[in-house]
Amino acid sequence: MEAFYLVNDCKDLPQTGWRRKLHTEFSKIHPELGLTEQNIVDRKRTIVKNGYLTQTETDELKREVGRAISQNAINDEVAPTRLSVLDQPHIEPECVTSQKQKELNDLFLSTLSFYRFSDPTKRPRLPKLLLNAKSNQIIHQMDEILLRHLEHCDDLEEVHLSIYAAAATVVNVNGQKLLPPNDAPLKKTLKRSEEPWKLRLMKDIDSCRAEADLISEYQGGNRSRKVIKKIADIKRKINVPASCDIDSSFLNLHRDKMRQEAKMKGARLQRYNETSKRKQQNALFERNQNQFYRSIISESSSEPKGIRDTQNFVKFWSDIWSEPKPSDLTAPWIKEVMKAAKIVPSINLPADLPNADDDQRPQYRKPTDHHLLLSWNSIGGAAAVLTLNKQKISTDTQVKNVPVTPAWQRRITNKIDSIRRDIGILTQNQSLNPSSSVTKKAKAILEREQSLENPTATEILDHLKQKLKAMAKKLRRYKESNTRRQHNSQFSRSERSFYKNLESEDHEIETLQENKVPTPEAMKTFWESTGGYRYIYNIIRITYGEDERSAVKFEYWKGLSEVVKNFGGRLLIIGDMNIRV
Repeated sequence: MEAFYLVNDCKDLPQTGWRRKLHTEFSKIHPELGLTEQNIVDRKRTIVKNGYLTQTETDELKREVGRAISQNAINDEVAPTRLSVLDQPHIEPECVTSQKQKELNDLFLSTLSFYRFSDPTKRPRLPKLLLNAKSNQIIHQMDEILLRHLEHCDDLEEVHLSIYAAAATVVNVNGQKLLPPNDAPLKKTLKRSEEPWKLRLMKDIDSCRAEADLISEYQGGNRSRKVIKKIADIKRKINVPASCDIDSSFLNLHRDKMRQEAKMKGARLQRYNETSKRKQQNALFERNQNQFYRSIISESSSEPKGIRDTQNFVKFWSDIWSEPKPSDLTAPWIKEVMKAAKIVPSINLPADLPNADDDQRPQYRKPTDHHLLLSWNSIGGAAAVLTLNKQKISTDTQVKNVPVTPAWQRRITNKIDSIRRDIGILTQNQSLNPSSSVTKKAKAILEREQSLENPTATEILDHLKQKLKAMAKKLRRYKESNTRRQHNSQFSRSERSFYKNLESEDHEIETLQENKVPTPEAMKTFWESTGGYRYIYNIIRITYGEDERSAVKFEYWKGLSEVVKNFGGRLLIIGDMNIRV
């Protein structure tokens, strides 16, 4: 490394042709080794990469090399000057007599070589010199050294470098440090939220309260391993025998002492907070009165309101409860509700529909969000579903951009639909006139459910309902947590898009609430015009009633039927009432 800094002028960044120069210089120092150029370069890189030299050792090595380079440069410059001046008497330079002057001279030369070839704007800044007897003596000695050195300086750049090196040497010898350059990144000073003594005081308050509460809990009968261990530490702390009674006066005294100490320190902290707040408000009032009054208003509005008087609270509600008023059973809205509940539209099914009890016909039931079954004799099935989801339709055999549902979620969804189907079959089997297919399926379900001992149909039905509730709860928790995670990730990516999505969701809810329910005549006219099966609107009305959800279902079926018709297909629908149409 000494040879590297010698050929590279004490710079860390290698110069052009440094490999050949390093090999030549190292061969002069250690000719007996006979190393190749690549071997020497690899050794240098290993030393730098592994950090075999500390920063202090590297700086000391640079100073020694710089001192040697500066001495060689002075000798080369002085020799021709002496030869050229023949008519003047030969004057020997003054010898440095003092040992301190020698050390100061060596330090000046090393500093000079260290900052040579450096950008003046990137050098460390000089601080204000602390003047005292020592600094005055150093300045006097450095003036003599600098005066002898400037006699051999030929250009302004060398003069500037010499003066800077002399000033930096004086600063270092005086025990001061150089300041970083102006373009150096300043260290961020982290402002503490609280003073250290305040943090220690708060910690002591918490510790006192914890010990007092622990003793009270121990005397109350808590004998956990953790509590017993902490009580033993407290006894050892206050020099109480480990075999002392629970209600020992030592523990009671220590508990009261901790409470009093916590109260005393809390009062001290409260006094400081009040004083600090008053000083801050005074300073804010002097700076900006408007901001001061705004802060007072905000603090008063954020303060929690006190609890109302209990007696007035009880008196207010007792006046209301003491005078019960009977409900008006003759209100007109009650009659309208009762009238609407009695209206049950009839379902007229065409004669050419397949029989629901026909077990020879395969039943394809795939559960979806709306419990639908779509079937048509064309190639547009997947395209229709993608069109409803507002996704791109791919002409390839592989459908793209379809959201992937986790396998475990699909399994749970299938189990939920299977349990719902079994519950529906068992419920139909308990009716007055169950069909043969329903009885056969119910018997198969009873034989399959053997988890209970001698189960009855009612017990199996309750068991299935509990399983259905548990699975639905698990699926709902997953969807809620997944939605929350999506919102959090979207908020971290872009807050603006997050709030836009929230506004759009609120707008959809408002639109759903404001949407008018289509009339039965309009629904009947639509389904007759689509070429599908008629009176499907009656199924929707029976299943959901004439409310907002009915309107949503109507719009869904309407859009789906139009898509299917565009692809030349035929729509087959199974509603939530398990009726095939």
